[in-house]
Amino acid sequence: MSLFKIRERRANIENPAVPLTNLSLLGLFGGQPTDSGVPVTEYTAMNMSAVYRAVSLISGLAGSLPLMAVDIATKKPVEGTILEDPHPDMTPLEYWRMQAVWRCLWGNSYSQKIYKRGGKLAWLNPISPDRVSVVRAKPIAQNPSGKIFKVTQPDGTMVALTPNEVMHIPGIGYDGICGISPVRMAAQAIGMAQAAEATAARLFKSGNMLSGLLSTEAELDQAQAETLQARWAEKFSGIDGAHRVAVLDSGAKFQSLVMPNDDAQLLESRDF
Repeated sequence: MSLFKIRERRANIENPAVPLTNLSLLGLFGGQPTDSGVPVTEYTAMNMSAVYRAVSLISGLAGSLPLMAVDIATKKPVEGTILEDPHPDMTPLEYWRMQAVWRCLWGNSYSQKIYKRGGKLAWLNPISPDRVSVVRAKPIAQNPSGKIFKVTQPDGTMVALTPNEVMHIPGIGYDGICGISPVRMAAQAIGMAQAAEATAARLFKSGNMLSGLLSTEAELDQAQAETLQARWAEKFSGIDGAHRVAVLDSGAKFQSLVMPNDDAQLLESRDF
């Protein structure tokens, strides 16, 4: 690692906008370690086509579904709620799709509730999950659940918010406080898939496409070598030359460089 990269990483760690208690700090140290050697974070997981496609489908469907509020007393739908227009600069599709993306990757989505002077909910402000740390304090009248959301602001300051100020939608979890990150639970599989992609990319980049080597004990000049190569290609290349039996003399040998069937399963893994 170069000195410049060490300084850059140190600067990121000392950034007050990144709380040390946040799991996203793993990304600064390379992400979730895996046996494949490929670090995985909620951000890098999207580089895997299967993860990107799954998140895209789930979030697109979740964002396009209608959200309806119901009056508790009358049990009738209520129109013109915050669900229909959650943010002044984002369409409902954009907002709820982003919330679904966060739940798919981090297992949680957060929105800060912005109130008008009269106490009516005006709109929702999205909070990236990598800037939120959730703890449970002693329940009080103003916060019966005891949940405290420690949110790091863009300027680096940290504020503590309550459920009255934050809408938290958790996914599957263990402790009743937060959802678990699906990416971190599947880090091994995602890392292995990304390692296979990288290996395949290096294979094709190296141009390792020779079918074999034709060698002879005799010393050949350039013209003789090209003639031998042309005659071999004429006899054994293409569909018409498939499965022919080669007869070699003068100590000539053919060494196959075609990928063995076991190694060719790499292509099957990429297709999967």
